[in-house]
Amino acid sequence: METIGIKQTQITILDNACVGCGECVKYCPMSVFAVVNRKALPVEQDICLECGTCIRNCPEKAIRIAGLDEQGITIKETTH
Repeated sequence: METIGIKQTQITILDNACVGCGECVKYCPMSVFAVVNRKALPVEQDICLECGTCIRNCPEKAIRIAGLDEQGITIKETTH
């Protein structure tokens, strides 16, 4: 039997850096973000593709996604 679960993407907005410009809303292909009270808010984290588009387009570098680096590229674990 296969277990199916909902992916939990961890998106963090750095409040001290976010200026509420809406670039994340504009560029996210899944409409994960909304601007609320002049700050970005990930309102649909469960549908995030983890593509890094929001990270790459944020002019203030205020978005972090677990598993992606600051350029929105997947962090690969190395094994020795």
